[in-house]
Amino acid sequence: MSHTTATPNPELRDFTATPRMILLSALSLFLGGAGALLAWILLKLINICANFFYFQRFSWQFNSPAHNQLHWFALFIPVIGGLIVGLLARFGSDKIRGHGIPEALEAIMLGDGGATQQEIVRLLAAAGADLNLADHEGVTPL
Repeated sequence: MSHTTATPNPELRDFTATPRMILLSALSLFLGGAGALLAWILLKLINICANFFYFQRFSWQFNSPAHNQLHWFALFIPVIGGLIVGLLARFGSDKIRGHGIPEALEAIMLGDGGATQQEIVRLLAAAGADLNLADHEGVTPL
């Protein structure tokens, strides 16, 4: 049994730092900080909503909903929240509702029906897409 050693590519061992690395590092620090700030803001908004609905006060300090004085009425708060979100999805922006077009039909409609669109439909079918799924007007891709 003989071992053959391949000659390693010298470029793979090059760990030279370029000025682009500084730019990428600065960008990643900025994006990470922005993501952390947005997460903190979202947490404070959740605390404001929980305090308002469970304790009827405006505060962004954390208070567990388990300590509310609403007793069994507290069960209705998530239900009402779900209804509000449902109403926003139903009557709100089109971006929330989606376009209602199955992916296979969209591939055909947005293209000219050429080889590229046919390949997209083949790939979608191979991935398990339902080619008989109709859009909101009852139109199917086939």
